[in-house]
Parts: sequence; C-alpha cells; structure tokens
Amino acid sequence: MIARPVPDVFSYMDDVDREHEWQPNLRAASQEPRGPVGVGTVKRYTSVFMKQERHNVYRVTDYEMYVRVVYESTPESATRATAEVRWDQVPEGTRVTMSIDATPGRAFSRPARKHTARPRTRRVPRVPQT
Repeated sequence: MIARPVPDVFSYMDDVDREHEWQPNLRAASQEPRGPVGVGTVKRYTSVFMKQERHNVYRVTDYEMYVRVVYESTPESATRATAEVRWDQVPEGTRVTMSIDATPGRAFSRPARKHTARPRTRRVPRVPQT
C-alpha cells in the first residue's frame, strides 16, 4: 500500500524520467513521443537482469488514466512480454498491482547458470507531494 491518492501515485509511476526511482535495476529509460502517455506511446528501457544488460522496448496498448496501463514488448526487445499495471484506491491509499507475462527471447539463448531467487523486501520510495 502507498499512503497517497491514486492520481498522485499514477502520475509518479507514469513519468518515465522517474521510473529509475522505483525500478532499482533500471539504467536508462526514454519515451516517444515526449509528453502525455497514451495508446501507441513507446518506452525504451535498459536494465540489468541476472548481471546482464538488457534492452527492451514496450508500446502502450491500453491506457486508462488512474486505472490501468498495458504494455507489449516490440520485436527488438530482449524479452517478449505483456505487462499490466493497475492502480486501486483502498482505505489506506493506493494499491499498485503489476502482472507480467513473459517469454525469454534471444537474450537467454545461451545456457543459463543455475539461479535461485532469494526473497527480497525493498522500501518503496515516497511519492512526492504535488
């Protein structure tokens, strides 16, 4: 839960220039075109995953301001994925739910080393006052 109203949290998370604040493995992000996000907006990301730099490009396919955004990766991405982010108003503030359906792409074509995920708790950054 984030103790802020949905419009504040949505606006913060929708700002490509601030995504690195809540995505710790993100190294670079850009958006085309600049300005308000909507269906057709393209976001380009460089991140580190399993100690490897990955490049992914996502196109917004569904956009309901303050409710949900759906992204689909483009063919030049390291991973084929569809991601949905939802924002729900709850008594404590805002609940954000992110779901991702992904298929590893060419970035995973070489044999992977055994990797065991460890549970990790991370402090969510404070959403700035608007």
